[in-house]
Amino acid sequence: MSCLDDKILFKALELWGGELQLHVLIEEMAELTQAIIKRTRGNTHNIDEEIADVEIMLEQAKLYLRICDEVEKWKGYKMARLGEKLKKIEDSGVLD
Repeated sequence: MSCLDDKILFKALELWGGELQLHVLIEEMAELTQAIIKRTRGNTHNIDEEIADVEIMLEQAKLYLRICDEVEKWKGYKMARLGEKLKKIEDSGVLD
């Protein structure tokens, strides 16, 4: 899903407004946190559903805040950095 080309996300922002949707994002992140905690305790959980909700709300937040490109740049940077860390660990033989 790309935040720049989704008409449904635009409609949701238009209808409910960006500030409210940021609050909904916080609620959805809390629900995901609860599902993760339930899983760690061995209880029934719905992590997949909650991840979907959070991802949808994150896309709306990026649209509302007009930071789609910036987020993609940061993701690229952080993924590259993670790759470098993993390569160092692999080269050190720690994972053997």
